[in-house]
Amino acid sequence: MERSEIIEQLKADGLTIGNLDETKKAEEELVSIALQQNGLALQYLSESQKANKKLVLLAVTQNPFAIQFAATALRDHEKVLTQAYQRYPFWWFENPGGLDVIDYASPAQRSNMKLLLRLLKYDSELIFRFPEHYLHEEYFMQKAVAINGKVINFASLTIQYNRSIVLAAAKSNACFMLSPPFDQFWTDKEIMLAACISDSDVFNVLPRAFKYDVSFMVKVLKNSRAARKNLLALPKIILHHKEVILNGFELNPDLLLLALKLDKLLNDDDFILKIYEKLWPQHPYFKVVSKLLLYYFRKNKTTPTLKKKVPQLKHALLKKIIKINPATATYFEKIINPQKKESSKTER
Repeated sequence: MERSEIIEQLKADGLTIGNLDETKKAEEELVSIALQQNGLALQYLSESQKANKKLVLLAVTQNPFAIQFAATALRDHEKVLTQAYQRYPFWWFENPGGLDVIDYASPAQRSNMKLLLRLLKYDSELIFRFPEHYLHEEYFMQKAVAINGKVINFASLTIQYNRSIVLAAAKSNACFMLSPPFDQFWTDKEIMLAACISDSDVFNVLPRAFKYDVSFMVKVLKNSRAARKNLLALPKIILHHKEVILNGFELNPDLLLLALKLDKLLNDDDFILKIYEKLWPQHPYFKVVSKLLLYYFRKNKTTPTLKKKVPQLKHALLKKIIKINPATATYFEKIINPQKKESSKTER
């Protein structure tokens, strides 16, 4: 079989490396292709290859359960275990015999608290590997929920009613807040702020009182990547608030478009300047904002002679915009200095 055919075959099914002779299996390029397609191809490699950390990492990155075929020492290697768990949530349905990735490690590693705490980040159900009494200990659970907030779902009721632990969990992963046991914390501003920042689903069902709280919403928008559809569900009084717009339009360009429909905001020079301090050339509405701004100035012209020009009183503002955001020069320079454009043509 031609080498090109072997490569194409491995790209389609990495397990076919088991059909190759030992010489071909020793080739790094072919092995890499096979492991990237199917990490379980590790089982067909030599013992020395199974003890090769680079190859094992490649295998567990593709399929975490490839760890079962790694050399004993590498099954205990913290980097290998961590890499496997980074992929584990996407492979739970292929969990062979109900075994967890950690089950392939030695008893010593399976009871390594520092390692288990680190792996909680990727798999909240790993909490069941800890001694049961830990689920009742505040000190331990404070550490655990800070790594993965979902762990609090498995804690005792005493822990679930502990405000400081709930706050720590909300900062990490607040999806648990949608469960009934935590309803009592939905009026706690600090916890709700942390929850909205870490989970957009919580933001989506935010109580009415918080949706009308400008300072609260500004803090959320400064620190989260809230979903666009969630932002647009906010009350109009909030959507048209200057601070909310200035802190939210980078997350949701539609906020800016809504703002530009308000004459009072377009008449506010300080607001316009603050927008342009943040409005980068690649922003979806960079051109839209610039053209709409010019249109607004023209629409509100003071005399018929200014039909095709911006009112003189706005020239100073446009010059300031160009100074803080040079990319706008293309749109504004010909309006501010039409003579300059004409003179440059004459020189040519």
